[in-house]
Amino acid sequence: MAVFPGAAIFLIVLAFNLVGDGLRDVLDPKQRTMIEGQEQTVTQQTTTDPVLCARDLQVRIGKHEIVRGVGFDVHREQTLGIVGESGRANR
Repeated sequence: MAVFPGAAIFLIVLAFNLVGDGLRDVLDPKQRTMIEGQEQTVTQQTTTDPVLCARDLQVRIGKHEIVRGVGFDVHREQTLGIVGESGRANR
């Protein structure tokens, strides 16, 4: 009894994925699809200089050092997220 509804859901999800992939190929400016069966190429960023550069970053609150020795580079059109512990440390 569940085979036909399950197959229908599978085919609908597959169709949405194929349509989404096709729209991404057409609309994404970072990808260029060659017509007439040639390979799809992704354009590479030519700028190598970082927009933001941090080395040996240290952060203190009062006497407590909470960040030590962190370094990173952020390039144009790049997103960086820094995640760490939160809350209060035991003393």
